[in-house]
Amino acid sequence: MPARRIGGAALDVSENEPMPTPHCSTPRTSSSPPHIATAGESTGDEMGLLAVDNVAAVLAGRPALSPLR
Repeated sequence: MPARRIGGAALDVSENEPMPTPHCSTPRTSSSPPHIATAGESTGDEMGLLAVDNVAAVLAGRPALSPLR
């Protein structure tokens, strides 16, 4: 991209996230938005319900359904 042989790139996922400062691009030639594969409406609803269930479990003294590791 620095040679401007291609106009630019939009990157969705990289092996190492968050991406380190990219050496092959500049803000004018690339875009690296956050990964949004779970941005669908039904997935968002399910994620919200799971969050509520996790909070309820912890407040009741039970382990979280999906603990952070």
